[in-house]
Amino acid sequence: MSIICQNIFFAYANRKPNSLIFEDFSFELSNNETKCLYGGTGSGKTTLFNLLFGELKTKKGKILIDKTPLRKEKTFCKKVAFLFQEPEKQFVFPSIQDEYKFLTLQKNDIAITQNIKELCDIFNVNVENYFKRDIYELSIGELRLLQIIFSFSADAEYLILDEPADHLENVHRLIFSDLIKSINNKGILILTKYPDLYETVADTSIPINAKYE
Repeated sequence: MSIICQNIFFAYANRKPNSLIFEDFSFELSNNETKCLYGGTGSGKTTLFNLLFGELKTKKGKILIDKTPLRKEKTFCKKVAFLFQEPEKQFVFPSIQDEYKFLTLQKNDIAITQNIKELCDIFNVNVENYFKRDIYELSIGELRLLQIIFSFSADAEYLILDEPADHLENVHRLIFSDLIKSINNKGILILTKYPDLYETVADTSIPINAKYE
């Protein structure tokens, strides 16, 4: 089983007609591998993230999740967990306690609660210390750390991460890299500009734009 981008074309409507962000672009992510797509600013990483998230639509080509077209995949939200480049976009509620309750009062709440506890132990964080605060009171580094813990706790088959190492302290960045390496039962797609990710944690790394080869 896999996520497949098949011969996709995409350009923003407010730009020149011939300035395609993606032109006949393809890749495949299996459900037991870690893959990095890397490139500098403007190479299309966040655009690809938004295409996979469904916020943008391709001009041509297909995005398939386990052989089903993205927009017809009814269990999409259960199969794929996303980590946004801008941490504040991750949260449904401004209150950290409300966000925690929202995540842990779902159908598989016991598993998610346990996953959050284990991830907090890994990062040496007590999530309850944040319960009386909201996302606007946290530093961007704190927000990123909670964002990682909450998104990785999901019972999903795939993780799609847009610049996940941004804003992390060095110690947490190292822990994060080790965490990625330890996961072998999910498909993980990392969109990044950082060599310490695409050169060390991925099974496969490919440039997202030919000019960065």
